[in-house]
Amino acid sequence: LLCALAWRYRSLPEAPAAAALYAPVAIDDEAVRLHNEGVRTYENTLFQTPTTVSDWNTLQDSLRRADTLLYRAIQLRSPQPYPLADSNLTALLYNTAARGFNWFLDRMPDTVTVNLPTHRQQFAAVAGDSAEVVNSRDPRRLNALHGRGLCDYYLGDTAAARQAHRTLLRAESAYFDTLGMDVHLQTLLFSIDPTQATYRLRGVVLDAQTLRPVIGATVTPRGLSAIQTRADGSFQYTFAQAPPSTTLFGSAAAPGYLTGSGTLRVYTNARMRDTIFLIPGDVPVADRDADGLPDDIDKCPDIKGPPKYKGCPDPVTLMRNDAPDSNLIREALRDFAFDPNATGVTAEEAERMLQALGVEKMERGKGTDQEPFVFGNPNNRYRVEIWAGRFGRTDRYGIQYGDSDQNNMQYVEILRTTTPPPVVFPAMIPIPGGTFQMGSEDGESDEKPVHQVTLSNFYMGKYEVTIGEYLAFCEETKGNYPEWLEPGNEYNIETGTNDYYKTKGMRRENKNHPVTGVSWNDAVAYCQWLSRKTGQTYRLPTEAEWEYAARGGEKGAKDKYDYAGGNELDELGWYDSNSGSKTHPVGGKKPNQLGLYDMSGNVWEWCADWYDDYPSGPVNNPTGPAKGSDRVLRGGSWFIGADYCRVADRHTFTPVLRLSYFGFRVARSPQ
Repeated sequence: LLCALAWRYRSLPEAPAAAALYAPVAIDDEAVRLHNEGVRTYENTLFQTPTTVSDWNTLQDSLRRADTLLYRAIQLRSPQPYPLADSNLTALLYNTAARGFNWFLDRMPDTVTVNLPTHRQQFAAVAGDSAEVVNSRDPRRLNALHGRGLCDYYLGDTAAARQAHRTLLRAESAYFDTLGMDVHLQTLLFSIDPTQATYRLRGVVLDAQTLRPVIGATVTPRGLSAIQTRADGSFQYTFAQAPPSTTLFGSAAAPGYLTGSGTLRVYTNARMRDTIFLIPGDVPVADRDADGLPDDIDKCPDIKGPPKYKGCPDPVTLMRNDAPDSNLIREALRDFAFDPNATGVTAEEAERMLQALGVEKMERGKGTDQEPFVFGNPNNRYRVEIWAGRFGRTDRYGIQYGDSDQNNMQYVEILRTTTPPPVVFPAMIPIPGGTFQMGSEDGESDEKPVHQVTLSNFYMGKYEVTIGEYLAFCEETKGNYPEWLEPGNEYNIETGTNDYYKTKGMRRENKNHPVTGVSWNDAVAYCQWLSRKTGQTYRLPTEAEWEYAARGGEKGAKDKYDYAGGNELDELGWYDSNSGSKTHPVGGKKPNQLGLYDMSGNVWEWCADWYDDYPSGPVNNPTGPAKGSDRVLRGGSWFIGADYCRVADRHTFTPVLRLSYFGFRVARSPQ
């Protein structure tokens, strides 16, 4: 339920930068010596895995020794401050409480209440009072208050747990929505009283150039009815209960703009909202059938139909008016809910399927090799029959349809197992081509010389590729799994012995986190698969395209921001000072001028190029050297400091390497 806070031993001030993580350094400062000894004592406990209460008590002795050493280091420095020791002592207090809470809850739930008062006290010491939590919005205080609230809940003090919950929402309304875990204080409290939950999908549509609201834009989240934006460009859907999915793909259209799209999230009791940017276009958005879906995303642009069927008529309606075909039958049964308790095909389920196909009057058969389960007519001319699959297979249904009098019945099989969810393709932002100055005279040596680059139009992924998007590729191809799901890998979070990736946000259910643990080769394989699926040319961005897009295009580059979208990294990206040492859902910070998220921080992003020195003169559409040993990474990550998150910073690694802070986003060439 609880995650560890960042440990900052690598920032020790007295050690030379090159040796900070490798060897002890001879020092004369007694306070620093005590601090380092306290850190080493704590780090040694990370390799201890207690299995009994006795083991846990032994571990506690080491943790108390680390606490004492850090406290003595702070006292020796008094009245001068010792910020690093203060920070590490806070992290130690929280991590000790979190480890104890999780350990007893997981291994000895019957005795957890005996130990909770101690853990609650530790959490409370880190959190402070409610005013300190709300005013500081410090992630350490927020996480500690969450831990204190969990202790209150399991101790039976529901009133105190509710108070902690209210304070967390006052301090950070989206705190629980961004935790990346299925069970937490809010879900536990809502299980007691579901009426306390309010689920909202909120957003705003903005002009990508002026950042002014687009009034009267038509917003269509997948599976929901279209809605118009208000005078401030905003829109909102409210749900009476938790929707099946908390992430929806949505499109927005308005006269005079190119159609925009993006990922929209359903938040619980939070006032967070997502943004869809529309780029002004020379021609108005066409919608020939006036069904609210622009023609460029409407699969039936001349026939009115709902968004659920991508602008085409309801397949059941079509079958009643004309002969059914395999595509209509598959589409009509796309969202059919099979009985999870049934072990095979049944007459009752076949009857529900026939009803879903629009048959109101039906007859039961025997469900044998000679007779179907059920049969009927969706109209007066055509017959539909549902059988067990060919040769009596119980894992699928066989559907015969057509004109039985003319002996032209067709056959299609529907697997009884849940059909895979539709592939969610990355949202793309069109990037107008232009000219900019690439590199920095104030940065590292490999950022020089600053040189002129001219690029053609291209598309860039609005977000980093997410776990949900990437695993759809892995499951279909049965390969290129990230390191944390690779069969036989010790880091496999389901079968391996090392849970490192779990602490960094890598779980199947964290579908909106950027995928990590993927190599350059894996990223290229994903792009090739995506190209085959869509018929469009997806690829990794070139290094020049990446920096151009991060700077905000030709116009945005003139702002000369240090980071993608501004000079205040805390507002724009996740890095070592605000990430809590883990990834975060994509789109959680402000976008840059082009509407791109997380170009600075969260995860380092692979680029297409081999790494080499910059050219000295102007270039057009550069793709880097023809060969090399390392590929380029850009953007910095949750793991590293702000300097590495600058738009000009360059990083390199061998293309086969996979790390917990390596991810990517896709680019696409115009058709």
